[in-house]
Amino acid sequence: MLPKTFIFGVCFVTLIGCSTRIPSTSENIQTPQPQSELPTHQQPESNAEIQQNQRRIAISNIKQLEQQSAVLSQKMIGRQQKISNLELQKSKIEADLRAYNQKIEAFKVQHKDVIGCRNAVRAGQDKSERYSENEKNVANAVTFFCGAGFLADEEFRNKVLFVNEQLSQADSNINNFKSNFQAIQSQLDTENELLAEEQSQARELARSIQKQQYKLESPSKVEI
Repeated sequence: MLPKTFIFGVCFVTLIGCSTRIPSTSENIQTPQPQSELPTHQQPESNAEIQQNQRRIAISNIKQLEQQSAVLSQKMIGRQQKISNLELQKSKIEADLRAYNQKIEAFKVQHKDVIGCRNAVRAGQDKSERYSENEKNVANAVTFFCGAGFLADEEFRNKVLFVNEQLSQADSNINNFKSNFQAIQSQLDTENELLAEEQSQARELARSIQKQQYKLESPSKVEI
């Protein structure tokens, strides 16, 4: 029984050894396959695409420049209106000053006796060579009579005081007119300078828009 079992065992091992296939070296190591070529670089843009890009850029620039131009135009319109208003104020001050001076002259005519006394006092006290010696002597004589009348005649004295007060107030009013006129003139000068700067900016924007429009119309002539 033992020899028969041994024989069967040997045969079983032999069968297993014969049926088991040992892979060859050529089957275990695979030959690397050639890789496909790397993708080539993207082809450069065509002339049509370049021109289209240039057109888009030009259109965008034109829109921005036109918006800036529109804002600047509104700003200039407002400044021109302000200048017009200042010009009207200036003209009104000039007209009011002329009318006021005429009113003062009429007042002086109505009180020419007192005005004569005032002029005589000023001429007599003048230290310049504006008046001759004879004119000063006459002025001093008139001043003497005016002083006498001022002291002796209460009505004349009140008239002198009234005229002096009115003329003093007139001088103050005239100074106010001149001060307002100078202030308006200063504002006008400033606004005109600013307007000139804005007009220069508007011309520059117009040139820039024209340049972009040229690029839009002739993109092929524009360097990349």
